[in-house]
Amino acid sequence: MPTLRKKIAEVLEEDALDLREISKLFGIKEKEALDHLKHIEKSVHPRRLTAEPASCRQCGFSFKKRTRLNTPGRCPVCKSEHISPPRFKINPSSEARRSGETLGSIEPSGQQDSEERPNHPPEESD
Repeated sequence: MPTLRKKIAEVLEEDALDLREISKLFGIKEKEALDHLKHIEKSVHPRRLTAEPASCRQCGFSFKKRTRLNTPGRCPVCKSEHISPPRFKINPSSEARRSGETLGSIEPSGQQDSEERPNHPPEESD
């Protein structure tokens, strides 16, 4: 009988899920699902755990450079707390390499928005 982590990994091979969906599907707390994902990230070699980055529902800011697995609390641009959570999926290593992801860490999958803040003119000093 497969362990809970193996069951989670099998589901993530088929479909991309966020922490809430994983916790509901397996009847565990989101924090437990987060702990399992951290372990799965290290143990799925040669495949890779990839993440669609979290994004702000209000302004569209994408948290591409974020390496933590949990959902951010608020947007650094507009300060909104309406954040769509990251979605996780296990991909074969060859597919992860083709999409430009690095080995050994969770990298966001392709999104159009960038994490860079909009250009602001320099502040004038008196």
